[in-house]
Amino acid sequence: MGSFTIEPKLIWDKKNPNLQMEQLKKRIQEKYNQKFDSYWDFHKWTVENFVDFWKEMWHHFDVIASKPYETVYRKTGNGILDCEWFPGAAMNYAENLLRIRDDRIAVIVLDEDQNEDKVTFAELYEEVKLYAAAFRKHGVTIGDRVAGKYYS
Repeated sequence: MGSFTIEPKLIWDKKNPNLQMEQLKKRIQEKYNQKFDSYWDFHKWTVENFVDFWKEMWHHFDVIASKPYETVYRKTGNGILDCEWFPGAAMNYAENLLRIRDDRIAVIVLDEDQNEDKVTFAELYEEVKLYAAAFRKHGVTIGDRVAGKYYS
């Protein structure tokens, strides 16, 4: 098997206010009259105010939903997993993930021989559209689950 190397890509930099995390942090500081001097201050606030944090995440990333949520979080029992997130909301994950349809790179595939293949958002959308049509043709409907198994 050949060596596999991927160059890291910067996804967060506290000095760059244009990155998504910094924009979200600024939004929360302004709306909730907070001042986060460090990442850990922000992290602490998100844990202590998790309902507000997740509400802001939903709105910051403009989640597309056909039905709005009733509340962000609902406890349904005593266990840690006994809860519902965004109950009442109806959304299509594919619609949210595939809303970008331009020629920017969406996926980079690098195989064991270091061959690189790039897929744009537009190409990814068209391919998913073909699979969705095939699933519908075979009777797959809302609520059904589809799984895949593949070997490398």
